[in-house]
Amino acid sequence: MAITKIQSESLNLADDFAFTGTITGAGTSAEYGTWTPTVTVTDGGTFNSASNLVAKYVKVGQLVYITIETGSISTGGSPAVYASYEFTLPFTSAEVSTGLGWEYGQTGQGMRLSTTVNGTVVQVRAASSSVNFIANAYLRLAFVYKSTS
Repeated sequence: MAITKIQSESLNLADDFAFTGTITGAGTSAEYGTWTPTVTVTDGGTFNSASNLVAKYVKVGQLVYITIETGSISTGGSPAVYASYEFTLPFTSAEVSTGLGWEYGQTGQGMRLSTTVNGTVVQVRAASSSVNFIANAYLRLAFVYKSTS
């Protein structure tokens, strides 16, 4: 029996529903995964290690949603004040994308995330231009971008 009209007062969303047949218009299925990003520090800094690095993604068609969380990222060298962290992406970026994250261990600063056309990394730096590079950061990042595949 086809449902031709649903009125809000006659549908309880807490109920379980069973569907038979073909559901159309549902789109592409989602791919879930994890990856181990390579981490670098730009502009004179060095990456030593990252504790508790967890990187996950969900990919639907070309749309990729990633989350990255780290414990302390051990850095060295003499990074410039405008230096950034870079994490490799699970899929190449098709276009410029930007997003926000958070340094939760030391400063509580917002972090700006960005990719480039055909980029293979997400660049992470302090969202405020008045904040210098945050060495040994603890990061929580979430980002959506369009992939080339």
